Amino acid sequence: MSDPSPCSRCNRYPDHNECAFQHCGRCRARHYCSRECQRVDWKEHKGECRSIANGLPAPTGAFGEAKADSIYFLKTTFPHIKDISVSGPYHPLELVIPQMAARLQYEGSKPGLDMLKDRLESTDTTNMMHLEAPLPNGHVMEMQIQRYKNPEVAAFLRDGGPGKAKPTYSVLCSTPDPEFDNLDDVDESDEGNLPLLAASMHGTFLSNEAAIESARVLLTAWEREFPGSRVYTLPGDDGMLGGSVVGKNGLPIKILKVHYDDGSTVHHNVKNVFGA
Repeated sequence: MSDPSPCSRCNRYPDHNECAFQHCGRCRARHYCSRECQRVDWKEHKGECRSIANGLPAPTGAFGEAKADSIYFLKTTFPHIKDISVSGPYHPLELVIPQMAARLQYEGSKPGLDMLKDRLESTDTTNMMHLEAPLPNGHVMEMQIQRYKNPEVAAFLRDGGPGKAKPTYSVLCSTPDPEFDNLDDVDESDEGNLPLLAASMHGTFLSNEAAIESARVLLTAWEREFPGSRVYTLPGDDGMLGGSVVGKNGLPIKILKVHYDDGSTVHHNVKNVFGA
């Protein structure tokens, strides 16, 4: 069976226990993880949709191409322990690849490094958006490159040379595993220890204030979405905001945190990582 199609806007793949994403009802060429992604993507997809629906060739500029108005995140998942991490933002797309290689090397996945190297040689960026790397312990590490259209942040990251500080603030959202029902082993200040079903970025901003405002709006929306739930906010010592929506059983339904990236991540040389 072939891999399920990713969301055509954010490039997220279906998580475990999640059905395949629905396709555009008119042209059936693009898939979306949510109505919001479909709505935001419509301006870009409109011309392509009409062409395909009318039996004409699609316009140039396929989704898989690197885009000047987009930022990228690297989502790393260990399904066997339900652990998910998201790093970024990166721009341009090529900067994600050394991070993938460095993580594969750190986890000791030589087969994963070989797969990444083969895909790099194919020069097709769509090939590198999703990689399942075998680990020495017999399990698998999944790596996904997620794309978000954000011209303002993309331009900010693009300006200046190497070493220039480029701080950004992203709202990271996660969904805990509903089968997990024991909080005794989880530190109240670190709900990130919970086993997760899904995680993604809600938005990326150039100021902490803008990120916090977006996070508060999202928490309010979640509270309306889950009747009987309660919202908790956890301002951190570093000025970052964390929060969660907790159900009637006292367990978190959704979690968010403002993530700060100072832009100083060391971008390893791919050739050095591959030993070439």
